[in-house]
Amino acid sequence: MPSSVPIFLSLLAGYAFVHLFYFTRFRAQRLDGYRLLIESGIVGIVLYAAARILEPYTPGMTTWLSGFFPKNSELADTMYVVSLGLLAPVTLNLVIAVAMRGETALADDADTPSIGRAWSNVMEPARRAALNWAIRKLGNDLLLLLHDAATRPRERQMTLHVTTDTGKVFIGWVTRSPNLKLEDEYLSMLPLASGYRKKDTMEMELNVFYPIEQYSDRGGALDPREFAFVIPYASIKKANFFDVGVYVNHFLRPETASPAEPKT
Repeated sequence: MPSSVPIFLSLLAGYAFVHLFYFTRFRAQRLDGYRLLIESGIVGIVLYAAARILEPYTPGMTTWLSGFFPKNSELADTMYVVSLGLLAPVTLNLVIAVAMRGETALADDADTPSIGRAWSNVMEPARRAALNWAIRKLGNDLLLLLHDAATRPRERQMTLHVTTDTGKVFIGWVTRSPNLKLEDEYLSMLPLASGYRKKDTMEMELNVFYPIEQYSDRGGALDPREFAFVIPYASIKKANFFDVGVYVNHFLRPETASPAEPKT
């Protein structure tokens, strides 16, 4: 067997580990092709060494793999590395999730089948902890703000104010935490109100108020997902937390108050 096959399989094992282990997956989203290849190779070498160390303690696995490749022990050893690259990250994620259970809210995805949703709920603490670590280590100020807005506990949730390069203003809730994929630089929001900034004074004028009291998760009949929208990061000129009560009580002039403005 060509020696390139074990090398390729070891690289594949490293690539699988990097993308399955949460604490390397989100970081890998920021890497270009060459750096990802190098890091996958390094992880593959580590997995190969770990497989050699663990092999005497797992005779059952070794025997099982040798049954598929009775005439090629080198390929059987390499497949052991691949198996380790697939099983080790899932095991580590599960251990971290169990250790952190109760510290993070469960995943909420009604479209996921029950078995998949149950698995996501179990693994969610580890996934969120890894994403939080990656964004705080590698993200910029905008990503940090969006991540904070999306992951705050329900009792501390605040709306976000965004001004775009066209002068449009949006007030709403961030519906999901950003990831670090370079091609996925979009903000997803559930709007509370929208408007614009006056050209001369740059004062904010809100002229559209959304029917949040009728959203289904608040006891209404409207699906909030039908009102969600996305904004590319590149178009955002300003973003900050927005307290509706402070705005109404201290910044909204009486002559510009709207009867449809949101209640605090």
